[in-house]
Amino acid sequence: MPAPTVYAIGRNYTEHIAELGNVPDELPVVFIKPSAALHRGPALSLPAFSSQIHYEAELVLRVGLAQHGAVLSPTTLCPEDETILSWVSHMALGLDLTARDVQEKAKQKGHPWAVAKGFRQSACVSSFLPIGHLTNIESSLSSFFAQLEFALDVNGIQRQYGIVRHMLYPPSFLLSYLHRVFGLCEGDIIFTGTPSGVGPIQPNDALVLKFTAGLPQSALEKIGAVFFMVEPS
Repeated sequence: MPAPTVYAIGRNYTEHIAELGNVPDELPVVFIKPSAALHRGPALSLPAFSSQIHYEAELVLRVGLAQHGAVLSPTTLCPEDETILSWVSHMALGLDLTARDVQEKAKQKGHPWAVAKGFRQSACVSSFLPIGHLTNIESSLSSFFAQLEFALDVNGIQRQYGIVRHMLYPPSFLLSYLHRVFGLCEGDIIFTGTPSGVGPIQPNDALVLKFTAGLPQSALEKIGAVFFMVEPS
């Protein structure tokens, strides 16, 4: 299977937009990370070219097959409603690591963010969880995603708390938009945006991602927390 495209969404939570001094956009802000940026951890190395690496905790989606098990390709017709959520086969939690100093310089010059967002290990992800094992027939997929909440702790202190229903662009809209613009394929990965509370990480920091709501208690206990440890300098 070809390497997946890793899409990432910026400015998808109002409070995060405000904390960085940005303004909402009419359409999602999209950038792309190379597949080589994907990293499962737990050890995490920081790049030498930046002194301001920031964490951004996010819900991550992986695209599977189209409706009725059809192979998904850029030419697949895009559903006009939330049935497009059936394209999501797995979900995870992730860290969109950002070289904030490099990003700010790029923004000032009107340059792309590729280096600031796409360096090695900048797309940290937990193990992917199959959606079919987590939902039930009484809940629509849109309701399922809307109930999800997650948190990031850094050195034992909660730094971010994400509530999916607070997204400006919910998962169904993101899937539709990305497919219409780029053409989604099986295996593609989507980082859906970060809530407020982003901040720097340092050598020896311990980062813990976890779902806190929206899943059965048995699933929360089975999934547990996802641990990343920043290596010493």
